[in-house]
Order: sequence, then structure tokens, then C-alpha cells
Amino acid sequence: MKRYLYLIFILLMPSLLLADVDSFGDGKSLTIDSIYIIGDTEFTNNVNLPFDQNSIDRSINKILKPFQDSGYYYASAEIVQASITNDKINLKINLNKGPLLTVGKVVIEGLKRSNKRIIKQLTGIIESDTLNGSLLKQASLSVRKIDYVSFKPPIEVLPRPGFTKADLVLNFEEKKPVSIMAGGGYLPDNKEMVWNLDFRLNNLFGSGRKASIKSEKKEKGHNLLELYYRQFIFGKGFSSIEFNASTRDYRDLFYEFSISSCLKADLLNRLTAGVGIGYRSVEADNPLELQVSFSSYSASFSIHSSNIIDQYNPEQGYRLDWVIKYSYRKYKNDTLQSSDGILSSYNETRLNINLGWYQHIFKDIMGYTGIKYLGYETPEELPPISELFFIGGPGTLRGFRSEQFSALRSAILTVEPRYRFKSGNLFLFYDAAYLNNRVKESDFTTKTNEDFHQGFGFGITLSGSYRTVKLSFGWNKDLPIDQPYLTINLSTDI
Repeated sequence: MKRYLYLIFILLMPSLLLADVDSFGDGKSLTIDSIYIIGDTEFTNNVNLPFDQNSIDRSINKILKPFQDSGYYYASAEIVQASITNDKINLKINLNKGPLLTVGKVVIEGLKRSNKRIIKQLTGIIESDTLNGSLLKQASLSVRKIDYVSFKPPIEVLPRPGFTKADLVLNFEEKKPVSIMAGGGYLPDNKEMVWNLDFRLNNLFGSGRKASIKSEKKEKGHNLLELYYRQFIFGKGFSSIEFNASTRDYRDLFYEFSISSCLKADLLNRLTAGVGIGYRSVEADNPLELQVSFSSYSASFSIHSSNIIDQYNPEQGYRLDWVIKYSYRKYKNDTLQSSDGILSSYNETRLNINLGWYQHIFKDIMGYTGIKYLGYETPEELPPISELFFIGGPGTLRGFRSEQFSALRSAILTVEPRYRFKSGNLFLFYDAAYLNNRVKESDFTTKTNEDFHQGFGFGITLSGSYRTVKLSFGWNKDLPIDQPYLTINLSTDI
């Protein structure tokens, strides 16, 4: 009996009034049977939970949540009475909803170069909005997606006198204005280096605009150059607009020039949709090899969703990218015509799906699983090589040369167990790819080839406040153990 009296006193002091007590049981643990709510509203909750501090907190929070979500941010509850029968305890709680709270000002702290008005718009909070937990959660998710500043949670709620309005304070740290991302690899079978360099300007003019120039050497004679620009827009139903211009110079095969633009809109907390248009011109470098010239016009629709907070060393979460592109491709009359002398053209579809999942397993052990699908549907029996997907190397199939394979369709599975520590992770990887392609036989018939390839290896990622280094070694079953494909990636902010 003394044990239960002491327990009740510790958990509910001093507002618990022990009344109508019939029995304290015979050494059994108490269970919360019901909670009776009085005060601004009256109702009863059946609980059936163990009588401990955690259960009491959970039950009271559950009672308060609907009121806090409705704008009664300072709703509170006080236990005023308890009655015990055998091993059951009933609690009576006085509920005080408090005043209906609305947003006063949204205050942005910690920024010097950035336009605070734009940051306020990206929070999604409007002055005089009803202040509740849902609004604060949505705002926190929104500002975490801003890629040129770092949000420092939580959002501070500062009530004004009278407790009918409250100002919200959000603290940020600006990221560096320049980012450099570079990577390199050694191909032991070809005895040559491949590399990429991405130079980015972040937060131009303090408005979140971004510009970048990227150069990449895939292998000997395969070079890419890409220009990118992004800025935020408001009031038109979209959140940002992006522009791309790029070239692919594949010596002795083709030269490609492309331009594209995309409008993106935030539909939900974790869902962004985009619509885009594009133009491509491909010139044949060797018409004798049937690499012909053409132009292509495209329209695309994309969806992106992610709940990952730590982009460099994630522990939990998912990332989804889904893009479908419809294109009209027309051969130039000086390179190819049909048997009837009419210019050939095709309506085609491309589908790209990329899903990644990070899962904590045990202590510092976590796992990453990725599934990628690349599909190209065309009525042309043997499309030009420039239209195929190139598979191999980082980003697709590690343990192989960059762009070692080409395919109409490919499905790629990645499994990557990781040992995660504060400044990075150690990882093993296994990549498996299914490739589907059409080729011409010696008798001029067309055959569908299906291949399956596997790569494996290990690596380490080290990340700090402004820089990340990733080193990996990859093999396939035909590669000698002393000749791995070595890949190094470096990113730094300056």
C-alpha cells in the first residue's frame, strides 16, 4: 500500500487529489483505465495502459494534440483527481484550451547575403495563419529543402502579451557561395584516366539563384560539357525554373547539342513536380557507320520526393525520382530517307525511375538499397547509338568502365551496407544490372540481346562542414584482384 501511495505522489504531485480510493491492489501493477476530461470541454478516453510516467505523458499529449493542431497552441491539462479500484486507476483532468493563437511576424535570423523575403516565402507561413503543430512541422520541412542555407531547428515561438499572437523565429546559416565537385578514376585495362569537374555558384545576388558549368571525360574521345541555371519564382503556381544547355562530343560517333527548360512546383511537403521542354540536334561524325543526323523535340513530366535531411551521410529515409519524356525525332534529309523518299521520323518515349532507401539496422550499421530503371521505347528497329543508355561506372554499374555497355532498357539494383560514423561511413557495395538491347546480325536480321552483369567493391566517405571525399575500389568477375577500378570524388565549398 505504501509503495502505491509513493508512486502516485511522485508521478502526479502536487495536483493529484487522492479521493474515492477503494483499494490499492495486492501487489499488482496498476493500469490506467479511463481519463475523464473536464473544463473547457468534457469527454472520456479509455486508455488501458500501464500506470507510469510515459503512459500518462502519451495519454495527455494525445488529448491535447487536436486542440493544439486547431490553433490552441498553449492548451494544457492538469490532473485534479484519481480513483483506484483493485488494480485500475481512473484520472480526472481539467483541460484549459487557452487563447486561439495566430502568427504575428516571421523573423529570419543568421543571414547576411540572402534575401530574407524569399526565405519567408519559402517557409510557406503567412502572417495571421493559425499557429499549430502542423504549421510548424510543415515549415520545418519546407526550409530544410532550401539548398543554399542550412536551417538550425527548432522554430522559436515567442508569444506576444495577451497570448493571442506569437512571433516565429527561424535561425539559418548561409552556405558558401562557391562549390566545386570533382572526380577521377583509373581504368587499368585501358591505362587511362577519366574525370569530371563541376563548378557551381550558389545563391547569386542573395536570391537563391544557382549557376554551374560541368565538364566530364567518360573515356577516350567521349567528352561532355553542361551549363545550368536555376532561380526561384513566385505567384505563378511554380516554385523554380531551370535551364540546361549541353554538348556531347563522342569522337568518330556523333556530336550532340541540346537545350532544355523545366518548371517545378512544390505540391506537398515532400513532393515536387516538374514539366519541361527540350531540343536536341545530333550530327553524325561517321555516316559510313550508319550514325545519321537528326533533330529531336521533347516534352517531359517529372516527380521528385524525399524525406532525407542529411544529404551527405544519411541514416534514414528515401529518395524517389520519376521522369517520363515524350519526343518527336526527325532525320535530316541529307543523311537518311525512307525507301519512298519521305523523311523518316519517330515518336518515342523514355522512362527513368530512381528509388533509393536508407535504413538504420543496428547501432552504427545501416543499409542502402537502390533500384533504377531506364527505358527507351521506339518503333525504329535499330536507333542511333546516341539514343541508347550508356551503362557502367559510378552512378550506374560500379566495377566496370564508364559507359562500357549500351542498352535500350536497363534495370539496376544496388545493395550497400554501411558502417556510419560522425564524419562519414565505410561501405561495401554490390551492383547488378539487367541490359536489353537490339543488334544486327551478320545476315542483316535484328536480334534482341539480354545480358546480366555484376560489380562489387568497397569504399569510404569522409565529410565535414564544407567538404566531402569519397574513395572506392570496384571489381567484376573478369577483373584481376590487383587491378580494381579506382574512383575518387571530392566536393568542397569555398
